[in-house]
Amino acid sequence: MAEPLVSIIVLTWNGKQYLKTCLDSCISQTYKKLEIIVVDNASTDDTTNFVKENYPRCRLIANEKNLGFAEGNNTGIRAAKGEWIFILNNDTKLEKNCVEELYKAVKGKENAGMASPKMCLWDKKVDTLGLQLLKKGYTKDIKKVEWDKEPLAPCGGAAFYSRKMLESVKIKGKNWKYDYYDSDYFIYYEDFDLGLRARLLGWKCIHAPDAVVYHLHGATMGKFSSTQVFFGDRNRSWTIIKNYPAKVFWKNFHWFLILNFATLAKWTLKGKFFPIIKSKFSMLVGLGKMLKKRKYIQEKRRVNDEEFEKLMV
Repeated sequence: MAEPLVSIIVLTWNGKQYLKTCLDSCISQTYKKLEIIVVDNASTDDTTNFVKENYPRCRLIANEKNLGFAEGNNTGIRAAKGEWIFILNNDTKLEKNCVEELYKAVKGKENAGMASPKMCLWDKKVDTLGLQLLKKGYTKDIKKVEWDKEPLAPCGGAAFYSRKMLESVKIKGKNWKYDYYDSDYFIYYEDFDLGLRARLLGWKCIHAPDAVVYHLHGATMGKFSSTQVFFGDRNRSWTIIKNYPAKVFWKNFHWFLILNFATLAKWTLKGKFFPIIKSKFSMLVGLGKMLKKRKYIQEKRRVNDEEFEKLMV
């Protein structure tokens, strides 16, 4: 059987300084059946000309405005032709056999819709091996592979997705388009949301620790910025509201309330009162839209409550 086409999608926003390292590592992969798509979110650092002049092999999509991580990547996924889609941050570098190892990890495995590579920081310390869902309602990075436990989903900084899986989980988005990542999120927790939607349909996530990605963490947005506080807190709540089966949601509702009050206190003490208040308000304002999405997601659900709860650790 011929190897499938893999589409690497590199989303960038004012990150021209990282692109040479990232794109060179994509081009030098041992897996050769690749298309490389660079999606530029209206950068002001001459990114588009840099890609056109130096990487003619790469397909360039230049968005007219910054669409965020979610919709920015959606534009790339919609344009991609591959049977597998590799979402990749611009501040990353791949080992030469990364894509080859990702495909090896999923090849022939039933219901394999996602694979999670080994993401390391620039100093080679493990950043994440995928996401775990904690009972308290937030995600935690896996630091050590346990072969008897699947990751919930890959981290969005380097996520390997089946096209079949993506098409099965898509939801109605803006302007009559379908979303893979929820475009209402803009940035943060869209990987958690997509992973849960896939899990509700019975898709699995496979460990691929021999597929190594180096990541300059937080290069684009910065760590604990007001943007991260606002979108991260709001989108986590929306993800729980949309995806938890009703019985599981109400069983864990006390954690949902505790977490919301705890984050309000935490970020207020850290000088982020206005972003966290804005986040809570935005979460409530968007509740009606999220409940409509919830109805659609839950009607398609294939796993039962007990199977869903097994995803929690």
